Amino acid sequence: MSFVDLHVHTTASDGTLSPTEVVKYGVEKNLSVIAITDHDTISGIEEGMKAAENEPITVVPGIELACMYQKREIHMLGFFVDWKDEIFVKRLADLRQNRERRNEKMIEKMQRDGIPVTMEKLRFEEEDTVITRAHFARFLEQEGYVKSKNEAFEKYVGIHCPYYIPREYIDPKEAISWIHQAKGMAFLAHPYLYHFSEYQVKTMIKDLKEMGLDGIEAYHSTAGIGQTGILRQYAREHELLISGGSDFHGANKPDVDLGRGWGNLRITHYLYDDIRKKHGKRYDNIS
Repeated sequence: MSFVDLHVHTTASDGTLSPTEVVKYGVEKNLSVIAITDHDTISGIEEGMKAAENEPITVVPGIELACMYQKREIHMLGFFVDWKDEIFVKRLADLRQNRERRNEKMIEKMQRDGIPVTMEKLRFEEEDTVITRAHFARFLEQEGYVKSKNEAFEKYVGIHCPYYIPREYIDPKEAISWIHQAKGMAFLAHPYLYHFSEYQVKTMIKDLKEMGLDGIEAYHSTAGIGQTGILRQYAREHELLISGGSDFHGANKPDVDLGRGWGNLRITHYLYDDIRKKHGKRYDNIS
């Protein structure tokens, strides 16, 4: 039986392995499929797909979009997106500009308090990376302000912390529409990470289904067996597909390994097959 990982980050956003390195690591881990799903960017996809051309592994072109639902940030995964679609590329460029304006404001606040952070330092020599709060956390850890990235989020850049600045968000209907217009499939990422009650999770999935959601990420490094079982039941109730992934970030999440999460995550190829078949039925005959 072969295994897959449909939630992977690279240096194009807040991962620490390049797309090529992620592909090579996926081969080492005997994975048959990985989805590169960087935050608000598709800039790592072409490199990853080229790296996989002569390897026994498939790279799914993906995305992870942040959006606002019920006054909370949630994430939407897109699989099989057309990363060359001009409208999609333009929309992502606009999102990146919004992020950069937010990052500049956070930098200004830190500099006023004597923290010597700059945009250049946050890039960690990856010129095209999309800078997220994980980059700020990594900087604060490396400069000795905190002992861990978690501490950086708890004291510096997390919500309600001194240097947190909210960013502009699209809504879930937009995120799903963008993914569909780029010929992708839209999946709700890690539904239990948003600190909603069980009733709210169930309601969120129902609402998103009405907006066009294709599936939910039932298998994730943070989801226990019980939560996965509940999400699978919600998927059956709403005729949604199921995906799964480690949410691998390399050294930025050192306890989360590619394909294995915290050690016991195993996602079979069958989930990928179901998504690929549904995608093919919807888009393969569209020119």
